[in-house]
Amino acid sequence: MMRLVGSEFFEGTTMDPKAIVKARSRCRLAEDAFSKLDSCEKYLDFCDFWYQFLINASGIFTVLEQGAKMDQRCFNWYGNKKSERKRDPLLSYFHHARNSDEHGLDFGTEVTPNKFIGGIKAEGASRRFMDEGGNIYEDVGAAFELTNVNPSDIPKFTSLDGKPVSSQFTPAKISLVAVTDRGRVYHPPNEHLGTPMNVTNPVEAAAILLEYLRHLIDEAEGFRRP
Repeated sequence: MMRLVGSEFFEGTTMDPKAIVKARSRCRLAEDAFSKLDSCEKYLDFCDFWYQFLINASGIFTVLEQGAKMDQRCFNWYGNKKSERKRDPLLSYFHHARNSDEHGLDFGTEVTPNKFIGGIKAEGASRRFMDEGGNIYEDVGAAFELTNVNPSDIPKFTSLDGKPVSSQFTPAKISLVAVTDRGRVYHPPNEHLGTPMNVTNPVEAAAILLEYLRHLIDEAEGFRRP
């Protein structure tokens, strides 16, 4: 017997087919939020899309758990996945990051503002230069050190000794931070499925989670009676 859900057929599956449809919907929403993270110009915009990602990624587990209740074998399968989620540092972190963001006041990430250092004292660099206001600097360590500066407002220098003026611009950086859920602290993950990882960039960590979730849904959809 085949059962129609939307425009898709599932035959002999032990997972409620509605759960597959809804899980893929949640995955698309998570992917949409994920696709916007790297293009955010403001940190609060990033936090908005990060929250949307966390909520929809977590929702995939929720709907699969409900869909697995229609068959004992499938329920056992999901029970193993639920245990894996608790044990695995990456999966556990995202679970508690979602709870912390939803029920707490923290964002689960932090931003290090951009920094501009101009007129750096270095070998071969200018020791005498002038800024746009006509101020002259001579044999200084650094003429300017600015944070959270708009790139279009970065000052320009003119060398007065024929040597290049050494400057450095460091872009803003968003990082994962420890989150607190029900009084317990969960640190950014250092491992996933037995493989060590050193990822503090939330976008990189989210990409790893998305890959896991896609496989999870595929596995749930392919879980059939013998």
